[in-house]
Amino acid sequence: MKNTCIITAFLICFFNIAKAQTDYCKDITKVVDPTKSYVAYSSPATYLYIGKDVADYGSNTLLYFHTTKKDADYEAYGEYIFFADGTMWKDGGAHIDCSYIDSQFGYRFGAAKLLHEDVIALLKTKKIIKVQIFDVVIPVTDEYATKFMAYMNCIDAIKK
Repeated sequence: MKNTCIITAFLICFFNIAKAQTDYCKDITKVVDPTKSYVAYSSPATYLYIGKDVADYGSNTLLYFHTTKKDADYEAYGEYIFFADGTMWKDGGAHIDCSYIDSQFGYRFGAAKLLHEDVIALLKTKKIIKVQIFDVVIPVTDEYATKFMAYMNCIDAIKK
């Protein structure tokens, strides 16, 4: 009986720890603007993250890119996502904002892309291996790729 209680307690703790480690939806932040009936959700900000704006008139899902580089290029364009299966998504024509940060980091390059259902489906199911913002290539760890797919699923499921 004593062994059964110990094993049961161990299993309960194990499953709670496992669940806590894989519940990435808890990382999604929510900001409410009651004056505009507006709610904004976002995954943790990195070089690639997801946001969703929900208002009375509808919602938009956005993909944000950003990186830093020592040299400025105010005519920069092109965001690319490379998947583990060898496919690629690109938005080669989108302009990327370039702004000076400081002498340590140089310039910030950032862009946002409004996502349609077909791209949302890609990001929910395909594992990312690297991201390219303008001419900066950023390798994506397997851990972050898994988190990113989970974040995309969590944000897509949000209705209000």
